[in-house]
Amino acid sequence: MEKFVAIDNGIEEKEVTIIRAQNGFGSGIYTACIKGQPIKYQKIGTIFMREGNNPFKNN
Repeated sequence: MEKFVAIDNGIEEKEVTIIRAQNGFGSGIYTACIKGQPIKYQKIGTIFMREGNNPFKNN
């Protein structure tokens, strides 16, 4: 998870701290801290995405 968040935000993995992780069957919600700012991510199956973003939605 930390590696994905680091790549998504253009920072090093050591700068990411996972504050909260709620795992369910095949899904989860994670809160990461990056430079003092909390950012939420969702996991659906094997896909991680920033909460509120839908990679399958057409713009």
